[in-house]
Amino acid sequence: MTFLNMILPWFVTLCIVLLSLNYPVRKYCQRRCLASRDISYKGYRFLRKSHRVLGILTIILTFLHCRLSSAGPGMNIGKISFLILLLMFIIHLFRNTMKKKWIILHRMLAVLLWVTIIVHIVQEVWM
Repeated sequence: MTFLNMILPWFVTLCIVLLSLNYPVRKYCQRRCLASRDISYKGYRFLRKSHRVLGILTIILTFLHCRLSSAGPGMNIGKISFLILLLMFIIHLFRNTMKKKWIILHRMLAVLLWVTIIVHIVQEVWM
């Protein structure tokens, strides 16, 4: 196992965590009616502004992870996770034609992505 194989999954996980924090942090800021100078609101603005770039970076890093770690018990569920990630990106591309339905589908796929990632990690670590 190379150094890149060891560090790449951690970067992918960090990117997905940051991408997933967008919605809960926004809800938190709305409930608290935070001012723009508050640190939580500044964190939300950073997450919102970097969401698109971080999503593309996640797809690239995940693709590299798939290419370098193509053996192991969690390979199939890892491919399913990658396909869910690609589907989320495709839905984002067609958001204007889908109106408000796209965000609901995007969030549902995010939950499904987390489930498959957790199963993938459990399979890789304990099997």
